[in-house]
Amino acid sequence: MDQGIKLAKAFEELVDFLDRNPELLGLQIEIEEHLKQAGDNPEERLMLLMKLIQEKLNHELLPNFEILQAMLNETCLKIIKNSKVG
Repeated sequence: MDQGIKLAKAFEELVDFLDRNPELLGLQIEIEEHLKQAGDNPEERLMLLMKLIQEKLNHELLPNFEILQAMLNETCLKIIKNSKVG
């Protein structure tokens, strides 16, 4: 399969995923704006997408996941403590 066709298919799958997850609309808009700047070069567009996804993972999604994990751990400890007391 041609690189351009693969990129178009991957982009279509990404847009479909983002459409099914409306909370990610801001990310979708940001991606589309950056892709307009990248032009038609498939390699440049792919590198841009990978960079944007990596930045979102590192700066937004993973820190939020770590916060949720800490809250879950705290809740579990409270449940264990309360079950020993009762």
